[in-house]
Amino acid sequence: MKLFDLYRDTVILLPEGACEAVVLAARDLQRDLRRLSGHERGFEICTGGERRGAIAVETVGKGEREAYTVSVTEDGVLLRGSDVLGTVFGIYAFSTKCLGVLPVHRMVDRFPQVRETMTLPACAFSSAERPVRFRGWFINDEDLLTEFRISGGHRDIDYPFYADVVDVEVLDMVLETALRLEINLIIPASFVAICNPDEEKLVRAVTRRGLYISQHHVEPVGVSYFGADAYLKAHGAEEETVSFIGNRARMEEIWHHYIEKWAQYGEQVVWQLGLRGKADRAVWQNDPSVPLSMEGRGGIITDAIATQHRIICETLDTDKFHSTATLWNEGSELYGKG
Repeated sequence: MKLFDLYRDTVILLPEGACEAVVLAARDLQRDLRRLSGHERGFEICTGGERRGAIAVETVGKGEREAYTVSVTEDGVLLRGSDVLGTVFGIYAFSTKCLGVLPVHRMVDRFPQVRETMTLPACAFSSAERPVRFRGWFINDEDLLTEFRISGGHRDIDYPFYADVVDVEVLDMVLETALRLEINLIIPASFVAICNPDEEKLVRAVTRRGLYISQHHVEPVGVSYFGADAYLKAHGAEEETVSFIGNRARMEEIWHHYIEKWAQYGEQVVWQLGLRGKADRAVWQNDPSVPLSMEGRGGIITDAIATQHRIICETLDTDKFHSTATLWNEGSELYGKG
């Protein structure tokens, strides 16, 4: 199939009502084709119309999770996905395997040379079943990304280096790269206070791409010590302490509040459960009411996890959701000692 020459190009044909994640991936493919051909315009994205001679995208809604097939014939290209992520992965697989675009081209600054014409030989390939359900990136200490474009907004946090929020357009280049590598989950930042619109933009940027999103191990159910402290101040309770033991009713209220905010992103959230202290430390390093024994400390964290799980169930009205607990620092110590 001839994709383009000096005088013509093809169209990218999407199904009616294609979701945003598929549309965004199609725009990335359009950009790849324009850059490869040297055409400033062209490779129009449209719905409906003749498939012959087009790059047609289709989501079938059945089959293996995140699966795709790519078929190139003389009559056109068909990119078919079993679900949203399968369709997205299929679009990027076509770009990688048929156009020669490196999945990490944004990071290594390498792109195929411009060419006057491109004809694809007939071929067909499909995705293999992936042995790992969730394959994710944690954009840890993302303060190094905030300097690329200082326009992402600000955090109200008493912690060095995290005052600025990554610009969503910078984050989106990371998300695009992840999807090209068939990664399906992102923790977008080291702290995300979803009640701050500038920070919720990060959550929205991840989920609109069709990716799953999870939370830093320092912010179980999306709220860190700093987030809980900010909640107390915002509700006229500055004199109260952030303590699951000494101020349990208030902590449950805070967890309810944040869980409701995160719950609007539905099945795309992989919930982080646990009990952490201030600034990525064990909870007993800033809460003197925590028991001294290992058994007592493990019991408190177990109680917190069970409570968080219950609140999520109540908020979602289901116990069918994904969650994790991170064996970082004190978690690995407690687990290692039984």
